[in-house]
Amino acid sequence: MKTVWSEEDKALMREAQASTMGDEGYAWRYSTTTQDDYGQVEYPYVRDEEPMEVGIEFSTGTELHGADMTVVQYDAVLRLPYGAKLGEKDRFELTGFRGEVLEVPILFEVQSPQGLGLSGSVVNLRKVET
Repeated sequence: MKTVWSEEDKALMREAQASTMGDEGYAWRYSTTTQDDYGQVEYPYVRDEEPMEVGIEFSTGTELHGADMTVVQYDAVLRLPYGAKLGEKDRFELTGFRGEVLEVPILFEVQSPQGLGLSGSVVNLRKVET
């Protein structure tokens, strides 16, 4: 039996999803337009001005991606509110966890295509070693 959600139902699901996101951070967007006078990429990531509320779960795993079945490892799963986007080349800087500000933010790189759902989306993340 096919379930068809009304727009009101979808809005309520999205509101419930957003209300459970107790973590916060900044998207770092991949950009090749940040270049010096010689056309060299200076730093290919630009941080969003505003933080976003998210939900993060530290659970490691592996997935197989693409036609060649490349093994991809991840350290965390990030839940994003409906409409938020992270590209496969983007990064995410976690600055708040479970309502507490992190003294040292944690930087991750996106390891999977964004999985879209009715109330939000998810991406897998891998910690960037700094």
